[in-house]
Amino acid sequence: MTASATAQASPHAIAVSPLARREVRHYALHPLFWVGTILLAAQVLVSTVSGEGGMSSTLTMIAPAALLGLLGLIIMTSLAKRSDRAAAAAGAPVVPERVRTRALATAILVPGTVALVWFAWAVIYFFKDPRTASPPPTDRSPRHTSSP
Repeated sequence: MTASATAQASPHAIAVSPLARREVRHYALHPLFWVGTILLAAQVLVSTVSGEGGMSSTLTMIAPAALLGLLGLIIMTSLAKRSDRAAAAAGAPVVPERVRTRALATAILVPGTVALVWFAWAVIYFFKDPRTASPPPTDRSPRHTSSP
């Protein structure tokens, strides 16, 4: 990037990077994120070590959704409130709300990375032991037959 292109860049566009780094750091250091990540790691460890022929397909989907997704919503709400309080305390906002929102949205890199690591584990675990896959449901309802 040349000096003239940098000079022409909006000061708000330049402000996104430090704000984004700050929000990613706040997300990564949030206690709820660590609780969810540790519980997800425990679920992975139990599923991997247990010799019961695999893991529950329901637990496999619910655990990351609840531990990363639901807790992530709570974390993002607290980060947004923190950002709003900081903007209100500063008086006239230094950066527009659009820039703060973009910085907050960048914080999804943290749970997204954990989710990708979990997904890679699930794929490797599945191919290592294909018995863990749930068979397709079968129709076990009684057949309606007409009697002569």
